[in-house]
Amino acid sequence: MAKLRKIRKIASLPDDPTIPEVSIEIDEKKYRLCFDFAALAKAKSKLREHGVEVNLLQSLDFRIIDVDTLPVLFYAASQHFQPNLTWEEAVRLVNVRTALGIFEGLGAAYMAAMVKPDKNPPLAPQS
Repeated sequence: MAKLRKIRKIASLPDDPTIPEVSIEIDEKKYRLCFDFAALAKAKSKLREHGVEVNLLQSLDFRIIDVDTLPVLFYAASQHFQPNLTWEEAVRLVNVRTALGIFEGLGAAYMAAMVKPDKNPPLAPQS
């Protein structure tokens, strides 16, 4: 139970506005991806509600991404900009036709998250 409280505490952190986004297109719809730590924690918490247990940081090993981890990482990376994207929708969006584009987008978003942020970051986009 202590582990769950710790994850909820991390999941309540504010999003990091300095992490850049990467956009991909699936079926003519734009999805903005980023690896914000708070979004990852929120995604982990939401995934648990669906019975999905995953170590998201371990899943970021792009050498071994497979059919189990690709939807999980897509869902997690989508949470910062598309918090209303459901787990079920994310799973439906990942298929043989879209997998390569999603994989490449996730890799680009991961690399973008590793870049040191500007001292004067732009204002967070308003929805």
